[in-house]
Amino acid sequence: MNNYINFSSSIFFIMLGLAIPLSIAASSVLIGLICVCWIFDGKWSNKLKEIKSNNWIISIILLIFLYLIGMLWGDSHENAPGTFQALALFLMFIVLNTSSYSNKTLKLGALMFLLSTLFSAIIATLINFDLLLPLHNYTSIISDPNNSIYKNAIDQKPAFTNYNYHGILLSFSCLIYIFLIAKRKEWKTIFLILFFLICFFNIFNEAGRTGQLITILTLMIYSIYSFKKNIFSGIAILCFLMISIYYLFQYSDVFKNRVIYTSNALKNELFHSGKMEREKHSKYVRLEMIKETLSLIKEKPILGYGTGSFPSIFKEKKKYITSLRGEITTPHNTYLFIWFEIGIIGLIIFLSILFYQIRSLIKLKYGFHRILLPILYGVAICFDAYIFSFITALLYIYLFTIYKNFDFIDKR
Repeated sequence: MNNYINFSSSIFFIMLGLAIPLSIAASSVLIGLICVCWIFDGKWSNKLKEIKSNNWIISIILLIFLYLIGMLWGDSHENAPGTFQALALFLMFIVLNTSSYSNKTLKLGALMFLLSTLFSAIIATLINFDLLLPLHNYTSIISDPNNSIYKNAIDQKPAFTNYNYHGILLSFSCLIYIFLIAKRKEWKTIFLILFFLICFFNIFNEAGRTGQLITILTLMIYSIYSFKKNIFSGIAILCFLMISIYYLFQYSDVFKNRVIYTSNALKNELFHSGKMEREKHSKYVRLEMIKETLSLIKEKPILGYGTGSFPSIFKEKKKYITSLRGEITTPHNTYLFIWFEIGIIGLIIFLSILFYQIRSLIKLKYGFHRILLPILYGVAICFDAYIFSFITALLYIYLFTIYKNFDFIDKR
């Protein structure tokens, strides 16, 4: 019976890698099936032992507990149901990392994820070059991105999901490709480079700045890393990055507009002290949201305003921003979002999750390559509450499970 359960759980895990970039509904179903297998598998003493031996799992439990008792203070908890729904996904860290997945299962899961993101990148590229219509024109199963909250995004033409999530998915796919290319012991390097290039150029042909930043940082880090072992590889990576950025700035209107938009916002903040005419606030509203969130945090830095409080409190006290942007559910920064709602204690606990995850990964073989996953994800969540968004949270949970548990055995 246990063999059948383990086999089923492994199949669902592999299928989840395929589903994450393509379908929230399919991913949700597969998560449920994996949880059912985990429950019926038993082995509770082994699972409890595994939980106790990982400080990052204990930190996750503490964070969820703090959010629960965060209902006891503050006057506004309207967004608490959504917060707890997001926190429930955190439990998948425990489920996946206390399951006994073989190296083969983990490898196939990574392969399915890479193939899925590659397929998504190819379809999105065809759409961007007007060789295909957006997929919702062919089937009602795929929703129209223009009906989403991102309808004002610049030239948004993703394949299966919103442009910002699409960029994040592809950027971490590129991270895996570079890892495999650096190892030069998985598949044929020429195919890895080709697949990387397809994902790379698709990232910069869409409007998601976070995915672009993560990809640039990945290449810069590997360039510095390569200088130690092979100076020519380091120079080659750096030249590729510089030439690509120059080319993309010249020929990709989406990338060029995003660079100009961001640089203008930063110039205004640095040289005009953030004091803009009122009609310009809507253009650079994210910087204003961060500043205003920090000003509110200063009023209650220890415990915060309570679980699920951010949307209503921010709307009440910063009406001029919500009048420009509409409904605001997060400050577009995970760290500030947690600090706002459950205080500095909650922020410290959350940071301890990343810290202990990095410490657990760096002890493993290829530790440098592994720790880039939580480090770069930690950078990504500076620009939105991605850890509380289904797709991007599940992405990290899934990839962390692979990075943490895969045992590299070099063939001699």
